[in-house]
Amino acid sequence: MNNYETQIKNILHNYPNNISLSSKFMNHGSTFDSKYTCDGTNIMLPLYWNTLPNAVSYALLCIDTHIIANKWVHLYIPKLLVQKKNEIKYPNNYPSMENSMVATNSFGKRGYGGPCPPEKSGIHNYYFYIVGLNGIVEESETSCKDIVEFIEMCKSQNIEILGYGVFQGKYEKK
Repeated sequence: MNNYETQIKNILHNYPNNISLSSKFMNHGSTFDSKYTCDGTNIMLPLYWNTLPNAVSYALLCIDTHIIANKWVHLYIPKLLVQKKNEIKYPNNYPSMENSMVATNSFGKRGYGGPCPPEKSGIHNYYFYIVGLNGIVEESETSCKDIVEFIEMCKSQNIEILGYGVFQGKYEKK
């Protein structure tokens, strides 16, 4: 575990880990199929989670925590309004969720950018975080935040984090 992963763990320790985030196409901790990476079609892995009864909105982030990646954000959706459906699927790597807001990732684009580590940099860990909130964050579409910055922003806007879930995958470019 590197320093950044330790920092995330220490911050998330303050909140309940009460959202089960999963995928039908990949197990937690396993290696991404290339179709979900820049070496394939670069589509987003479909994700599923349980909703929280008091959550007004959610945020969904995907971050590469490898030391070389320097907190690379692959997905940043700070405002995700989910009614009855608790699933994210991306047609053309862009969400079609009404009243939700997708911000810019570290690739400089809105939406999802799949794992794309430098060659011979070893195994990279990619963490998807779903965060249940008691309000709706005010955020710019051009912003790009990692999970630590997102939690700090929630605190500054007096938005309570009701819980979170994590799904991890790994990928190595040989």
